Amino acid sequence: MMRQRMKNALTEMRTAALSAKEELPAKLKGKAADSAEVKDYHHGYEVLTGQIDEALKLAEEGKIPEAKAMAEQFKATRGEYHKKYR
Repeated sequence: MMRQRMKNALTEMRTAALSAKEELPAKLKGKAADSAEVKDYHHGYEVLTGQIDEALKLAEEGKIPEAKAMAEQFKATRGEYHKKYR
């Protein structure tokens, strides 16, 4: 039960991250798509998506404590990129 709930939550997070990646924050509006800032913004979402994928893999293997630990890293990634671009 816990494994399925975690997988569902992670899948929703992944979908949300991919969707959010497509919208530039106000701070980056007007910047060229190939600018360093926009590339870094997209890189942040690639890092986050990779972390979510890793947590999903762990959850699928039934390694719930490890998946939760990986999920804690999302907060650090989010914090780092929110500071830069929010």
